[in-house]
Amino acid sequence: SEVAAMFEDTDGMFPSASYCRTGLTKQAMLKLGLHRDSVPWEFIIERAQTIGSLYKLDYSKALYRVQCILQSIHKSIALCPEGVVSEQAKVLASIPFLPVTQKPQ
Repeated sequence: SEVAAMFEDTDGMFPSASYCRTGLTKQAMLKLGLHRDSVPWEFIIERAQTIGSLYKLDYSKALYRVQCILQSIHKSIALCPEGVVSEQAKVLASIPFLPVTQKPQ
């Protein structure tokens, strides 16, 4: 999912596939708060802060993560009151996570 793509396996944010083999386990985890389709603004902001270092390691993975972050922002805007969005937008505006093409030499 696009939410999972915003995290690394080493972040420990999602259970392994072998843990969720049964539908019953997945349903229980969703009821307990497993994020499936959207994440809180705090996670979006924290993930945006990882983009700079990820660019250096894996450019295409970084671009995909940016795409997932933008999709999550779009979903979160639809779910939040206006004042909350503007506060979160101020924080995101200070984080350099959008890809920029370098000027040729």
